[in-house]
Amino acid sequence: MATGPDPSVVQLTITHDDVVRRKSGVCRLTARVRATRNGLPLGTAHIGYTAYPPALYDRLRGARADARAAFARALPPGPAVDPALVGRTDARDVTLAPDSCAGPDTGAGPGGTPRRWTLRSDTSHRVLFDHPHDHVPGMVLLEAVIQAAHADAAPRPAVPVELDTVFHRYVEFDLPCAIVTDDPVTDDPGTDGPGRRPRRISGVQDGQTAFTTLITSIVPDRAPLPHARRTGTVAG
Repeated sequence: MATGPDPSVVQLTITHDDVVRRKSGVCRLTARVRATRNGLPLGTAHIGYTAYPPALYDRLRGARADARAAFARALPPGPAVDPALVGRTDARDVTLAPDSCAGPDTGAGPGGTPRRWTLRSDTSHRVLFDHPHDHVPGMVLLEAVIQAAHADAAPRPAVPVELDTVFHRYVEFDLPCAIVTDDPVTDDPGTDGPGRRPRRISGVQDGQTAFTTLITSIVPDRAPLPHARRTGTVAG
């Protein structure tokens, strides 16, 4: 994934299978995506989703169907957390703000790392929001999950390598959404190999879980201390 000084060409090959069409115009699809850069494989994605005809989608979204109106109602983005904490270098790219949805279950992980943040949706960001949306795009939610995984591993570096996400509800612009990191995942030993750090991270809005992601990152183990430092002796 590392980039060099020369331009790179990233190509996405998308294959749709398991296409199911309904008389109402609703279409259920499964997309398989393969990403390569200059011919070298970068990653793959498997996506199941539903496409709606415009009229049906407008009925589904009701008063929130107008994307430009939804943008206008968006809550102002909160203050960005330290970019270095979430693996970024520019505060404009940060999608996490300090928690404003604190409840009795709010806690901190090892080393005092917060387990809850508030989703930070800066609709002026030209990459994350390249056109008006009637709800927060899944791309933004996954970026928040990745940044939460970086924060969870801090101060050690993390490289997210796998995400398994289920979207239950739309995330709206005009309500705060909490990004919550659960306790370490221990019920799936197949994902917890050496250096692999699985975490379950959820988005909670208006008291309901909007999406859940199981994200696995590669996090190097802490280097063992030299024997002399472990025992408190000084080498001669």
